[in-house]
Amino acid sequence: MPMPVWLWKPNREVAREPQQSDEEYRGCCNSCKTETCFKVVLGLYCFQLVGMAGLIPQSPLVGGLSFLTALLGIILGFMALRTQKPFYMQLFWILQVTSTISSTIILVSNEILFIIAYSQMEDTRKEEKKQLLAALIVWTCSILIAIPLAFWILRSIYTYYCYLRDRQIWIDQQWSPNRWFPGHRRAFWRKRRYPIKFTLIRDPVDRLVSLYGHFCENLRKCGDRNIHQFIAWLYLLFRHRNRDLLQGQDFRLLYYHAIPQSGFCNLDEQRQNFFIIRYSNDRKDMYRQFSRLFRRARIPKHVAKRALRHLVPADAKLGPVIHEKQS
Repeated sequence: MPMPVWLWKPNREVAREPQQSDEEYRGCCNSCKTETCFKVVLGLYCFQLVGMAGLIPQSPLVGGLSFLTALLGIILGFMALRTQKPFYMQLFWILQVTSTISSTIILVSNEILFIIAYSQMEDTRKEEKKQLLAALIVWTCSILIAIPLAFWILRSIYTYYCYLRDRQIWIDQQWSPNRWFPGHRRAFWRKRRYPIKFTLIRDPVDRLVSLYGHFCENLRKCGDRNIHQFIAWLYLLFRHRNRDLLQGQDFRLLYYHAIPQSGFCNLDEQRQNFFIIRYSNDRKDMYRQFSRLFRRARIPKHVAKRALRHLVPADAKLGPVIHEKQS
């Protein structure tokens, strides 16, 4: 089942690719990136969740509902961070707006009740009136702190939602049916923090025989040379890089087809930094090797299967022989 993208899709267009550094997406009074600010908000919600857990024994029903609501919000927030899909941010936004409005109503209603109770209390009950006045002052200070903080949090949430919204609209615009790839959809996923490097390695003798068949027999670029003469010719070509032996585009074609694969990507010194795939005619084995590579690169299964589906039929004929492999 595909991951949902929108709860509702805004009718708008985005002129350029959104960046978190853009001024319109910056949070915390424009002092940091919107994602960083949103992470701070989620951290505050996590601390709030711990406090709510302590209220459950005192009021199981209200405390339990408040705890579950806060937990749901945190889950939606982390899903939005992980997937960067506006669907989760739209749910998160609805939940937080509803929660903020209801909390504000409760705070203001209690403030009004405190004021009414204080004004109606008789002057003879001085001690109780002092205690009520102190509670009223504390409650008023709490409101003065809580309401601006709540609206700052809402602004931070909305700013991050705007970034995810515009980012997704930009993606949809680039890969819409009226663009270069009609009828195709592009897959997106969260990439690794550090890129994974890989290269294909083929048996040198098999590669040499294949190169001779392609360059000499198919393209007819070797004159009357047999495979022994072709190898000697290659030796002179690599030993002296003698362009007199072969001119122009043919030289580059042969040179880069025949160069040892260790010459690519500095493999002699950086072998440990590469995931090695050993080329063979066994399609099942190639499928297993590429599957391991894609899992390590955290490519989703459905994308990997589509990319490797030409390797699935084990008895199918091999496609064109690969003569050159680079990382």
